[in-house]
Amino acid sequence: MADSFFQKLLSVFFPKRCPLCHGVMEMNGGVCPSCEKTLSFIDYEQIVNNCRFEYLSFEKNLSVFYYRESVRNYICDFKFQGQIAKGKALSKYLADAVREHYKDIAFDMVVPVPVHPLALKERSYNHAEVIAREVAFAVSVPLKTDLLVKLKQTQAQHGLRARERKENLYGAFSVSRPQEISGRIILLVDDIVTTGSTLHHCAEALLKNGAAQVYTATLALTNLLS
Repeated sequence: MADSFFQKLLSVFFPKRCPLCHGVMEMNGGVCPSCEKTLSFIDYEQIVNNCRFEYLSFEKNLSVFYYRESVRNYICDFKFQGQIAKGKALSKYLADAVREHYKDIAFDMVVPVPVHPLALKERSYNHAEVIAREVAFAVSVPLKTDLLVKLKQTQAQHGLRARERKENLYGAFSVSRPQEISGRIILLVDDIVTTGSTLHHCAEALLKNGAAQVYTATLALTNLLS
């Protein structure tokens, strides 16, 4: 009784707010109904049958949103403006999707796409690691943040053509401790996928160093023309 009263009192003075719009929410967890309606969800069957990544080094990609409209704005706020709460809120949807659609895969670890140390110093956090942490917790799989490393500072992929994206990332990634990934099934996590070049080069580095299989998961899928 006392705990219930105390919780109600706290909700009056410190109401739960939506991490996307900061409006007051009646229930804990997730985002408010108004914001959820603005999210451009992907139909899973449509993604499964998408041949965009057919010839890349990872087994399959799972994305939960299209990278457009409000989702684009939320991810940009998360990635470039330090609004980590928005990234965590979106990541919970990806975590749910991984639990549902990758449920038959026994992952050994979750690995975020790394950023170069100079970029990490400038931004103070790796956005892919924030997403991967939410996913790893949801599926009860160890998160490994230092196995995959980025060796060189590369040009931003956005705005590059498909061939330029591949050339830009050639030799950019390496594995710090190959013995830890030998024979392992890995879930590789990032924020956005367009051509799949970043995920391909990361997965290639993991596979060359002994990983058995690499699956990928991202918050959003872009239009190839964007």
